Amino acid sequence: MAESPNIAVDARFGVEDPEQIAHLLRRMVEQRSMLEASLPGSGPGLLSAVLDVDERRRQVVLDATPHAAVERIALAQPQLGFSARVDRVDVRFYTGPLVKIMFEGMPAYRAPLPESMRYLQRREFFRIEVPAAHPAYCQILVPADDDHPPRDLRTRVYDISAGGMSLFVPIGEDKVLTGGAHFGACRLMLPDANPILVGLRVRRNFRISRRGAISQTCAGCEYVDLMPAAQSVIQRYLMRLDRERIAREKG
Repeated sequence: MAESPNIAVDARFGVEDPEQIAHLLRRMVEQRSMLEASLPGSGPGLLSAVLDVDERRRQVVLDATPHAAVERIALAQPQLGFSARVDRVDVRFYTGPLVKIMFEGMPAYRAPLPESMRYLQRREFFRIEVPAAHPAYCQILVPADDDHPPRDLRTRVYDISAGGMSLFVPIGEDKVLTGGAHFGACRLMLPDANPILVGLRVRRNFRISRRGAISQTCAGCEYVDLMPAAQSVIQRYLMRLDRERIAREKG
């Protein structure tokens, strides 16, 4: 098997907040997500799963492999790069070294809580609709044209992800929020957070329909040159929405 792939934290999708990392690991426990780590040499990799997350001790407990040869190589590595799927999203992280322990009467491995994760929130899989009861807004500076001076356009966010967001297109603004349009320094106003600046490029327009309501046009946008600080605010907001969704599902 090839050497472990480079999974260094991506500037846009890196998760470094310990609470967010623990949340993702607990989701792996709940979903029984399979972990996989490549090992040096041509043999098989390590297959495992997250069994427990101890935030106080900053440790994670992983399931042990029954294969002695694989275990010997894994325990000898200072760090291992793991990949998993959580809510249909790719999650990758480094941790190590692994220490063999007994957990609830069964062999397991103890490892440090990862310092960072690469959380690849693919927009087609992980867009979260913003609750209408707690709306988010985006204020766009529309450049001047032959007929109008520069102006601010404020609109509500329909859904959001780490890679972009969809905006409701106000009546009469279809020619402004249209495919290919680019806007710099837009003010994104998320609930309970200070406004952040984001650059946006409109990728497409689409319509949404809800029962008993008139259909509305939305503009699907991607972030442009998103700063790490702004990305961190958006990431925390997404994690909060995800926790609220999980709480609703559990009743």
